[in-house]
Amino acid sequence: MLKTRGMVIFFIAAGTVLFILTYFFTYASVNGAATVSQNKPIEIELNNADRITMDLQRANVIFYKNKDNRILITYEPGLYESVPDYETMKPQVKYSKNELRIKMRSSDHIPTINIYIPSSLKHVTVLHEEGSLLFNDDCTYGLTVEGKKSEVKINYIRSLLNINVAEGNVTVLKGFLPKGSGIKVKIGNIRLCALLDDGDYTFSTDYGNIDFKSGTEGIVLAPLGYTLKNEFPTYTAGNVFVTLDSKVGSISALAEF
Repeated sequence: MLKTRGMVIFFIAAGTVLFILTYFFTYASVNGAATVSQNKPIEIELNNADRITMDLQRANVIFYKNKDNRILITYEPGLYESVPDYETMKPQVKYSKNELRIKMRSSDHIPTINIYIPSSLKHVTVLHEEGSLLFNDDCTYGLTVEGKKSEVKINYIRSLLNINVAEGNVTVLKGFLPKGSGIKVKIGNIRLCALLDDGDYTFSTDYGNIDFKSGTEGIVLAPLGYTLKNEFPTYTAGNVFVTLDSKVGSISALAEF
């Protein structure tokens, strides 16, 4: 009887130790995967290209400036994801004269991707299906965005800007836009604060609000829709013609920057 009781106590103690060790190593593995990456960033040479088109499909993307004349791409794993294998997300790259095309395939979830763009580029086109696009650093290159379900935010831009989004909000916190720039949204809000060059501009949404701010003198504003506030003179002899079109929503136009 004593021998049997001793064996039971031994197995209980051994099981307890095994459980503690298993929990410890599992916890360390999960937490290590969230903070440590053993993979190097993806590097893409420009090869004299000054224009790029990126087909990013489903992703939350943060854009930064890169001092080097190459594109860097890094991936941020989630808390319970394993350390990413960059070979599995290696983009398709195609060169054509002075243009570089990059395509990244969709994944089962929406990852967070960091893309570092050389400041030497003249124009960047982003094709996007779902997620968010944040242009964190100054955009000195021309920018075109074609999105489906895309939240777009630009901290600062000083170049040609054209955005066409089916569903999602577009925010430009500050900038200077030349003529030919425009924003079109089907479902979503537009928030824009920018100085404008002489020329015609249209910022429109089918279902959403428009908040427009500009310190540019001589703006001739044409609000199409329910206007909450308009600080721009109705009759102005100016060279900057701005159309704010909100079919279902409200318009606010402030003469400040």
